[in-house]
Amino acid sequence: MVSRPDFLTMYNELTQVPVRGIVSKGDLTVGIYYQPPNQDNKTDEAIFGSLKQALGQQNLVLMSDFICPDICWKNNTAAHMSSIKFLECVEDCFLIQMLDVPTRNEALLDLLLKNEENLLCNISVSDSLGCSDLNIMEFGILLSMLKKGFFRYLNNKQKQKDNIGPLLNRSELVTSNAEKAEVLNTFFTSVFTSTVGPLALAIKIQVDANMDPLSVKEELVCKLLQELDPYKSMGPNNIHPSVLRELADITARLLSIIFEKSWRLGDIPEDWKKANVTPIYKKGLKEDPGNYKPIGFTSTPGKVMERILLGAVTSQVKHMIGKSQHGFTKATSCLTNLIIFYDKVTCSLDVEGAVDIVYLDFSNTFDTVPLIVDKLMCYGLDKWSVWWVGTG
Repeated sequence: MVSRPDFLTMYNELTQVPVRGIVSKGDLTVGIYYQPPNQDNKTDEAIFGSLKQALGQQNLVLMSDFICPDICWKNNTAAHMSSIKFLECVEDCFLIQMLDVPTRNEALLDLLLKNEENLLCNISVSDSLGCSDLNIMEFGILLSMLKKGFFRYLNNKQKQKDNIGPLLNRSELVTSNAEKAEVLNTFFTSVFTSTVGPLALAIKIQVDANMDPLSVKEELVCKLLQELDPYKSMGPNNIHPSVLRELADITARLLSIIFEKSWRLGDIPEDWKKANVTPIYKKGLKEDPGNYKPIGFTSTPGKVMERILLGAVTSQVKHMIGKSQHGFTKATSCLTNLIIFYDKVTCSLDVEGAVDIVYLDFSNTFDTVPLIVDKLMCYGLDKWSVWWVGTG
């Protein structure tokens, strides 16, 4: 939990925020520092002092732009005096610098420092965002370093979820579990349409004989099985992801044959279409079944097949996906969308420009996914994949 910090140190744009509420020895401090250009030695000394003061925290992660491109982190050498002093400070504080690739053009300006081994994971540097000329730095924090108290804290904070209360069926309230399940099932099926466009219905006889036949590599299936999350729930087929993960080398060949045949014939096994559905309350009147959304747990092999299909579809349409698309694309999210939006708004306001904002929210968008098969064909997606989507 990120609580309101007990202290917030602001000196020459150095901010330290403690992540508390876990255990006394398992707290994590995340620091962000920006060094303006042409800074004097007095300010540098103040920053170095703040760094040494922060070492009182057991787990420290510091993200910074120290503007020391002349430092060779491999050999721990530097050319300029200010960089030498900073390098000495890092060594005195027993900090470890984790980045080894350029973060701005060909220079390594942004740094990622930590004071504990095995504290960070999955460190990567990707392309810049929006108008910035600095690359994006991403990393993960290993929660195991924050001790078991973190999980005890979460368990204590989790509240027992109440069962769904009475629901309206037309004008009457139903209270039994069987009746409530039937009401929710009726509503969920009413907003979902299984209508498939006329083009998709004829795909089987329109497949181009000159197109390369589809194939699902055994190595790809094995890789996806090994990446399964062993802590996920199993679907209606009662095969736990951890089982398929442990037996990936054995089951990969058989599953690759099944996946390839399903893809070529556009025939999806009935078990893959079944799901354990849990209604989740959204907002509004709790007695209204329309205020619940269905969360389905489908079979694990079906999910693996969907990932294979996603990769095939993405490779065929990625040239048509613009940079403004942030949803369901790799290395982007709602957060990156908001950052770019905020950047454009503030740039416009800086020059006293006007900003008009239109916000759209499409209701039940994903309940009408089968209606897009005609568009997928118009964009040139291979007909085997369109047929598979349409029959799903």
